[in-house]
Amino acid sequence: MTRTLTLVAAASALAMTVGCSSPQDPGARPVAPVTQSPSAYQGTQYGQVRAINVVDRPGTASGAGAVLGAVVGGALGTQVGKGDGRTAATVGGAVAGGVIGNEIEKRRTSGTEVYRVEVQFDDGRTATYDFKELNGLQIGDRVRWQDNQLYRM
Repeated sequence: MTRTLTLVAAASALAMTVGCSSPQDPGARPVAPVTQSPSAYQGTQYGQVRAINVVDRPGTASGAGAVLGAVVGGALGTQVGKGDGRTAATVGGAVAGGVIGNEIEKRRTSGTEVYRVEVQFDDGRTATYDFKELNGLQIGDRVRWQDNQLYRM
């Protein structure tokens, strides 16, 4: 009975801790793009929006889920067997817990849809940018790229 309660408590702690952790999102600023294509140009550039597509950004993991999973898995593994069997169960539990914790964290942070905007600049080159919000931006709009931000003109 004590082992069952220990297992339930450890699993609950892992689920709550991973669920409460906050992902680091580089696109938290609504005005600047989430990602952008590399640009050799600095300063103000003018162009026109050629395409807008909705894309799904893959999930990322900070490693906290893997660490917590490994700790909980290792703790659960110590509850099994004796001697070398207990050692093997502890190591196996830590590895399995780490993998499971990492997957939980990645799934929790995946599925972020962004708008991928393709801009053709007046000099002929094309660049793509990912935005969380379009703020009225449409295909064909004239735009200005300045200070890592896209402005509708």
